[in-house]
Amino acid sequence: MPTTLRTLVRFRLMRIPRWIRWSAMVLLVVGLAAGTYYQLKLQPQSRKLQRIAELWSDFDRVAKSGGDAELATILDELIVLNPDDALAARRRVALDTGSADESDAMMPLLTLPSHLRAGCWPEAAREAGKRLAHEPNDWLARCTMAKAALLNGDRASALREVEQLPNPNNAACRVTPASLLFAFELFRELGREPTVLREFVRDAIVDSVRSSAAESFPVAVKVQLVECYLEGFEIKAERMQPNGLNRGVIAVGRLIDSSLDDPTCDVAWIHKIGLCCNRLIPAFAQLRREGQITAEQHPTIASEQERRTKRTWEALIARDPKAAPAYHGLALVALRSHDAAATWQQLTEGLKRCGDNPQLLALYSLVLRADDQAPAALDRLLQAVENDPKNIALWLLMAETAEATGRRDVALEACGKARILDPKNPWIIRTEAKIHIDAGGAHTHTGIQLLNLLGDALASDPQAARLYIRGL
Repeated sequence: MPTTLRTLVRFRLMRIPRWIRWSAMVLLVVGLAAGTYYQLKLQPQSRKLQRIAELWSDFDRVAKSGGDAELATILDELIVLNPDDALAARRRVALDTGSADESDAMMPLLTLPSHLRAGCWPEAAREAGKRLAHEPNDWLARCTMAKAALLNGDRASALREVEQLPNPNNAACRVTPASLLFAFELFRELGREPTVLREFVRDAIVDSVRSSAAESFPVAVKVQLVECYLEGFEIKAERMQPNGLNRGVIAVGRLIDSSLDDPTCDVAWIHKIGLCCNRLIPAFAQLRREGQITAEQHPTIASEQERRTKRTWEALIARDPKAAPAYHGLALVALRSHDAAATWQQLTEGLKRCGDNPQLLALYSLVLRADDQAPAALDRLLQAVENDPKNIALWLLMAETAEATGRRDVALEACGKARILDPKNPWIIRTEAKIHIDAGGAHTHTGIQLLNLLGDALASDPQAARLYIRGL
């Protein structure tokens, strides 16, 4: 700075009152101190609070997918950042013990499913009770209480729990595809008519299947949506199917294809998809008979579903060459297309790879009997039971086949062998009783006596009850 200019500046400053100059100096020092304090103290504290907020947000996000290991990592970091965070500490303990704090409304949403996946019903019921204390309308918790009561032999309590299930359209219920399937299972076990559940499928589930977001769902959710869609169909032949199920036909097919395309789709889910495909073919045919699918639409829909079914079972065999249900499924595809050669190829290949699988042998026997080769079917089953004499399913299959060939003596002997293995098995008792009642005469009384072995279960077993009435 030139000397003249420096002199001028000094002159100007000297003319400013001293108190103003000192005030400016103080303000400058205070500002520097405040900046330093912010850098050293407040800014790290601000970053810490921001990180804590991010971690809680991550916790909420991960909690929806059920990643316990990741949740534990998040909670550990929260506790390090804030050792006084009682909520994080309680939730960390809950993850370790599987027992949520009773004051925490959210943690049972994590601990309950964990116990359900492990099949720990007493623990699941405990966590369900904690959740219901905060939200009485929670669907999964209420279903869990009902199932736990059934497992304890308390049917009355199970019915009371089911009766308290709110309308599934209530947002507080948190109805998911998994919990809806749970409810359908309970209704079947308790002999209740699932009309309200089917209405929910027709409206909410079909809308969800058709939504643009559906194809981005995880494979598990996609498959469960398809299973829910199938539960929406009436199983009683004399009843019409609910209106609206036809709206989901194309969308359900897209969900199956996108699931198979997903690299995370494992063997278990492919198997479930295959079972769904087997059920969808007659379901779509039923919609056609009732006019919900037109005569022009059905051939294309049926052809696409057969293609999808074949693709599914072939994908399962590619992953697991000994998957008997896949060979059974492919044999049915061939059977529906009247391709006898392909039917036999799948059955023989399946029996070669999987051994004497009862499901494959049942279809094998059925095909032989339809081709007037019942004795050949019986010979093959005799060979199977010799190789595996403790297999109840094979003995009962032999009994059915023997009865079809007119060999009632062999059929009853097979039932007797099966009943030695499991004297109280309802399937065995029904099969043997049916053979006696079909024979008539003195055999009828023997059939009735066999059905009486079912005791109180007779009234809740529709097949046995019908047989009993026929024999009276």
